[in-house]
Amino acid sequence: MKEFYLYLSFKPYVQQWLVSTFGDPVRFPHHSKENAEIRRQACPLPDGCIPQTRKEGDVAIVIPSSSMRKADTYNYFTASAQEALKDMIGNLFDCDMKTDILQSVENGVGIKCAVRSYMQRHHISIDHEETLKQRINRMVMAYRKNNVEIGNNFNKKMNHKRQKNT
Repeated sequence: MKEFYLYLSFKPYVQQWLVSTFGDPVRFPHHSKENAEIRRQACPLPDGCIPQTRKEGDVAIVIPSSSMRKADTYNYFTASAQEALKDMIGNLFDCDMKTDILQSVENGVGIKCAVRSYMQRHHISIDHEETLKQRINRMVMAYRKNNVEIGNNFNKKMNHKRQKNT
């Protein structure tokens, strides 16, 4: 059976993580919520529309087929559906990154080493190291504003690093 693809653009580090984790083209696990959402958002190609083509830098994502929603028919995604899927995939990246890095930090690994190790395992360019550190710090701080402590050692190490730099 011929495969059909959804083409989405992501920030480079999310794109690198996606391809490293799920392959190229991206193929989410069979019973994943990502595949369920892709199937839910897919609709038939409207009359007069041409199928989406891959642009430079896009990630190809396999559109799963089911007995009720065949990918050869349900392979069109509205702009809002594409944004919803990008948001969902971005949240999956954040969750994976946060869980992995904070667990390493809780185990006593330094922040820089934890972030670099995560990046190397997921083939993310070192150019994005500072971006990922800032991204995870913002997540931790957002929880803290609501009196939820995650990554306690991460916060201590970030504060210690800030004091050394001043």
